[in-house]
Amino acid sequence: MSEDLITTAPASALAAFAEPNGLDPFIDAVKKIVTEFKHDLSTATGRKKTASLAAKVSSFKVSMDDMGKSLTEDWKNKSKVVDQARKKMRDELDSLRDEARRPLTEWEDKEKSRVANIKAKIEEISSLAYEVIGENLTVPALESRLFSAMDYAIDDSFEEFELEALEVRGATIDMLQSNLGKAKLAESQRLELERLRAESEARAKADREETLRKEGELRAQREAETKLRAEQERMEAQKQFAIKEAERKELDARRIAEQQAKALRDAEERARMAEINARRKAEAEARAIEEEKARREANVAHNKKIKRQAKESLLSLGIDEKICIQIVLAIDAGKINNVTINY
Repeated sequence: MSEDLITTAPASALAAFAEPNGLDPFIDAVKKIVTEFKHDLSTATGRKKTASLAAKVSSFKVSMDDMGKSLTEDWKNKSKVVDQARKKMRDELDSLRDEARRPLTEWEDKEKSRVANIKAKIEEISSLAYEVIGENLTVPALESRLFSAMDYAIDDSFEEFELEALEVRGATIDMLQSNLGKAKLAESQRLELERLRAESEARAKADREETLRKEGELRAQREAETKLRAEQERMEAQKQFAIKEAERKELDARRIAEQQAKALRDAEERARMAEINARRKAEAEARAIEEEKARREANVAHNKKIKRQAKESLLSLGIDEKICIQIVLAIDAGKINNVTINY
């Protein structure tokens, strides 16, 4: 056996086609090569050798089949034997080809499963933030999700996807922090509105009580005036004086009532202005939060770009991609002395 799988003399091969089971020695020789081949799936070179072995078996099958076809042109009387030999040879060499590649196929299936499991964990991190969209979550619920995202361990189990997992977790934390800030602001506005409403109701109650008190005073005043008029029937001068005094008091009371009404209107206007100012302040704070979010997202995108460029530079030196990612993460974490990444 050699790199060409097996070397056959055309004459001996042609003779083998003419004999029942004449191709068995060639098939057995290929079977021995496939059985004794040492698979090394831990490296790209090893996996290429496995794929190459299967390709060589297939190539050998084609060359032998072509020899068999050439016999049918010269030996029409032996075509049945040749065809049977060809079919047997094709079937068995196809089986050996599949057997030669089976370890690589199994490795590829395991690799797909491994990558899918890691991607599922990254999606689990991302879902903490994206499930928030459209939901009216409370501040404690958002805080719980934020703590879950911050506590999610990104370790060596993510392998070559560790950098992507870190970036997804960072973006998830930023989004949850932004939503938490909005929720806290809304809660603060609700409490402030309830406080203002309570103050307004208290003022209205005090105003009603004051109005009832003044009405009582006015009734008492009118009763006093009636008694005074009865007394003034005897003394006209005293009666005129009492009437003028009552008119003066009534004017004073009206003036006081007007002043109080004006004070009430002024208080309501102050309350309205306070509500407007509070709304403007809340809008300004919301804009500040959105601007901060945009700045953070831009910073995350910039950091991701710089790390990707660093990784690509290392890849250009012939370093394995997984090791490149580990080097970039180590430099970013400050674990390598005198080496930093400029953002």
